Amino acid sequence: MKKKIFITLFILIICVSIFYICIKKKVDFKRVELNVSKSVNSNILKTYNLKSFNVNQTKYYQTGGLTIKGDLLVLEGRGQKISLEPNLKGDFIFNFELFVKIDNRILIDVYRNDIKIIKKRFYKTGKKTIKRKLKLSAKDKINIEINGNGAVIIGEPIFYKTKPIEQRQYVFLICADTLRADHLPTYGYKRNTAKNIHSFSKDGVVFKNAYSQSPWTLPSHMSLFTSLYEFNHGMKRGTMLSSGINFLIEEMSQQFSTRSLNGGIYISSRFGFFRGFDYYKSIGNDQGSSYASKNLFNLAIKDIENNNFPRSFYFLHTYQVHSPYNPEIKHLNVFNKNPKYTSLSAPTVGSNHRKQFAKLSKDMKYAYIDLYDAEILQFDLWFGKFINYLKKKKIYSNSMIIFISDHGEEFFDHSGWGHCHSLYNELIKVPLIVKFPKEEFRGKNEEKEVALIDIMPTILNYYNISYDIKKVDGLDLIQVLNGKSKDRIIISSITNGFYVPALPFKISIIENNNKIIYNLPYTDKTKSFFTPPPPEYSKYEYYDLLKDSRELYNKYIENMMKVKKFINLFNIIVKKGKINIKRDGEKVTIDKDMINAFKSLGYL
Repeated sequence: MKKKIFITLFILIICVSIFYICIKKKVDFKRVELNVSKSVNSNILKTYNLKSFNVNQTKYYQTGGLTIKGDLLVLEGRGQKISLEPNLKGDFIFNFELFVKIDNRILIDVYRNDIKIIKKRFYKTGKKTIKRKLKLSAKDKINIEINGNGAVIIGEPIFYKTKPIEQRQYVFLICADTLRADHLPTYGYKRNTAKNIHSFSKDGVVFKNAYSQSPWTLPSHMSLFTSLYEFNHGMKRGTMLSSGINFLIEEMSQQFSTRSLNGGIYISSRFGFFRGFDYYKSIGNDQGSSYASKNLFNLAIKDIENNNFPRSFYFLHTYQVHSPYNPEIKHLNVFNKNPKYTSLSAPTVGSNHRKQFAKLSKDMKYAYIDLYDAEILQFDLWFGKFINYLKKKKIYSNSMIIFISDHGEEFFDHSGWGHCHSLYNELIKVPLIVKFPKEEFRGKNEEKEVALIDIMPTILNYYNISYDIKKVDGLDLIQVLNGKSKDRIIISSITNGFYVPALPFKISIIENNNKIIYNLPYTDKTKSFFTPPPPEYSKYEYYDLLKDSRELYNKYIENMMKVKKFINLFNIIVKKGKINIKRDGEKVTIDKDMINAFKSLGYL
């Protein structure tokens, strides 16, 4: 008997050892932590115009619109040395990114054991990338020596194996900020605003009923990346996401290089969106440029060309469609050959939302819509060029490409303008198109209600990346596509996440094509903030979205009992929102550039 147990244990040990060896052999991507122990005081950060963030024992440094995960070396004429032990065997690319702030010059020498393998000399401030092919043995050490005068942000080193481009895995999460679903032909719009998006949609899944969790940028994107409802992540203006809340890019970075090019403002690093990203770059003037999408996709192509990781995640975001609406005239002429206006800002801009409910003429309304649609057309042009690039480079088929918006825009559909102020579908029903690798599920139109909180769980599950499923509100969309998901409700809200203090709490629940909106009342004081005052709202609104997609006919009286079952949930959400508003968070520093950007978008 003892002999059998011994033999069984011996075989088990051998099997585990073989499995471990196999796993080790398959390592093609490994991060190596930096061990720079010296702390950096605030005076040094101020001297070099840097900001630092330390979240869950991971350091990030920001300069301008760029945030890099890594560490900071302040030279001041003294040399600095970093030692790495990759503990890898075989052929690898050694890669790390830098941002150098140069007083004179900076010298970088890299040694494998005692042999110099890299020699770089920098004389200009800016971002640099250092990479080198290495044949490693298990006991090799890599030493980085940096000398000169200035400061160096050194990114977290990555060792990886190269693969042919058609075998690499890419995830592209592309967000056109402020794009309402019903202004795309894919979702039934009469104008051909987006032929390239429509063509792309045929290779993927079109989720016909996808909803944002909040009607404006900051809380909506935070729901996207945390997979939490707005009242559960608790984000509000002026604070950074709590370090105790999971930001799922941190999980993504276990296996992927993580990179972002984005419009900044309310998704800038100062709110916590940098977490987990190796490289987080907010593009200057994206929010005011007629060429925002062109700049975004050209920069993305350049970044792809400069990096050859086996797996890369890209978050690409632009405010091209956001107010101010100032498209190139050739795109506007598609919808109006003799436009009276070639550029307009939403009525909320300059009025700090006091004119949120201003009544304008029909001509003005259609002028806004023409400009908005032309912005979509211009975005679509460059989106199409980007998709064609991916196809030409043989990246497309192996990629997961997700196209979304964070919220929509109102053109007086319910007596309001812009966004942030209501939970009607023009603000929270958003495009969601997912092209899976190898075009899996190609051509499917999914009618079941889904949400932006479902996106990150879908990506993580698809690539077998672990995360704490108990700490998310979203679900894996593949369950929906396979018919294995249970019926559920979709919640959107304005509680802690509102940015106009005069707006009251609002909560919407969507269940099986029925929608309930719960409105807390305006006070006389908050109502007087707006000129003219807001329209009157019922405490409860009920809409059958199949019969009344524009939400024009409130059927609450006929459906009181269906609403009643959610009253307790409404009360819980309101209570959470009030707690979040009172809760102190890490304060966010707002500089002059940020204030000007907020004003241009109508946030101040």
